[in-house]
Amino acid sequence: MDRIVYVDRDRCIDVSSRIKTIGVVYRRMLDGVHVDLEYKLRLLLYFTAICYDTRRVWGYIDGVYYRGSDYIYHAMLKKLMEGEFFDTDRMRELSLEEFGQWFEEGVLTRIDERLKFIRDTARMLELFYDGMASKLIEESGYRLSGSGGFVDRLSRFKAFSDPLAKKIMVLASLIEFEGLAFFKDSDSMEVGVDYHLQRIALRTGMVRIADRSLSERIARGRFVSKPIHDAIRGSCLEAYRIIIDEAGFKPREVDAIFWNLGRSCCSIRRPSCKPPCIHSDICSFTTSTTYECMGGCILGGICEASGNRDFIKLKEPRYRTYYY
Repeated sequence: MDRIVYVDRDRCIDVSSRIKTIGVVYRRMLDGVHVDLEYKLRLLLYFTAICYDTRRVWGYIDGVYYRGSDYIYHAMLKKLMEGEFFDTDRMRELSLEEFGQWFEEGVLTRIDERLKFIRDTARMLELFYDGMASKLIEESGYRLSGSGGFVDRLSRFKAFSDPLAKKIMVLASLIEFEGLAFFKDSDSMEVGVDYHLQRIALRTGMVRIADRSLSERIARGRFVSKPIHDAIRGSCLEAYRIIIDEAGFKPREVDAIFWNLGRSCCSIRRPSCKPPCIHSDICSFTTSTTYECMGGCILGGICEASGNRDFIKLKEPRYRTYYY
């Protein structure tokens, strides 16, 4: 698989030189939520378990429109504030009707599958950690890596079984961003490679497809095989590791930058490579970073797609998964 996909280190360095000029802004969502630490951790655990394939997810919470993972999060946060503490006994027996009511003012795709992950996560949490998310973190010794660490323990849960541990990394990042707990080896954290980060890596040229027929297949949105998907995604992870080293950011910061860039500027259709921007009304990149937007993407001029339409056509490889 090395012959068809590879990492362009020089392009990664170019991208990192642009990214290092901004900072990450994170506004804690749970500071004003007056519930026990355990309940906040459960919210993040169950939210992350079902947070994948959110491209067609949207809805309203108290009259405010949210899209993608934001909608899932705010719908579940509202339930927490209404007294839903996500106890394992209840989550194990949660009905499809009850689960659907959490998202009754919007659209949640793959709802049956997501409910199965809620139930399985509750079962595993009860079986190994007395139903306590805080105990899971405590028994990891506040370590991410190594035998018995957070990644090792949580990867036994089906929802978190991704070999690249995308959702585990997102969960660990959220826990630290919210100030709920801190891991002794947080520098060992990885970037959570999802479809946004893959799309950016391919369009910028940080990850290159050497096989033209495969490149065309990806551009047309055709499904790819598991070996090809894994090879591309693994190369993307390698590319973002270079970004981390070169930019001097923490992995969770690099994750936040490129995830928000992907869902705002580098959209699948009509990306905002150059002014005028058509996504400013839904942009989360400018609110999550210190970037002073002048109407175009921060990577304009160094991203292959900003001057080559063949690269604009590239998307993330199409592959059905619950990993991201």
